Amino acid sequence: MAAAHALACTESEMQQAFVVPSADPLVPSIQSLLASRNQWTGPAAQLLKLLPPTALYQTPKGLSQQLRKSAQSLLAAAIELKFTRLPGGVRIIELRQIPCDASSENRPQHASPGATDSLQGTEPDDVIAA
Repeated sequence: MAAAHALACTESEMQQAFVVPSADPLVPSIQSLLASRNQWTGPAAQLLKLLPPTALYQTPKGLSQQLRKSAQSLLAAAIELKFTRLPGGVRIIELRQIPCDASSENRPQHASPGATDSLQGTEPDDVIAA
């Protein structure tokens, strides 16, 4: 905690840095997907085809539910997760690798469903980040 000031962060941010996230089997799959790119955007059905098969999720709806449950683990792995609904009802998932050198002030904060979304012409459905 003594180093927090020298590292330009708060004591609570230091404590959070040392918390080991629970093992979440979805995180390595998403990390692998994002290894060759910094972000992925599309519907759950498309993401389901890109990830290895597992008993955790077998349908697009199941994958979306698992992603919501894994939001904190993904964030701990420096992956931002957003859910958006396009005009016409199409639901979009956005996964983005958070740069490791980003300061804590630049990291995404939990946004309310009314937050501005990065996709033009979209209405936010749900944004999950901490």
